[in-house]
Amino acid sequence: MLARHRSVTPRLIIELDAFALSAQAQRDYGNDIVSLCRRLHSEFGMRVGLRALTQQIEVMYRLGELACAYVKLGEDFIDLLQGSTGARELLRALVRTARTGGIEVVTMRVSDGDEREWLRREGVGSLQLERAH
Repeated sequence: MLARHRSVTPRLIIELDAFALSAQAQRDYGNDIVSLCRRLHSEFGMRVGLRALTQQIEVMYRLGELACAYVKLGEDFIDLLQGSTGARELLRALVRTARTGGIEVVTMRVSDGDEREWLRREGVGSLQLERAH
């Protein structure tokens, strides 16, 4: 199916939950998910997004293997940032690691002006998804 629709596949995003990679590693299924993501990216230009990384932090070491376009931060993690030094340091480490691999760190949260500006300074952008017509 993808081969028949190559004109649209570069606009497609597969968003994985970090738990899938964590569970795969724990069960020693090999690199099935990573291989699939790389293949979809190389053959069809599809992008991969990763969500819930802050809940499965051990997956951070595999970021470079996924051909990942972005890591999406959830609202629960964004909420922790104001009151938790550890969460802020984790965010900074995640942003540094992601930048090394050319991966964008984003959130879909609609923040107030101060929070949005702080997130921007820390290297977190807003995820803008294109809607199909």
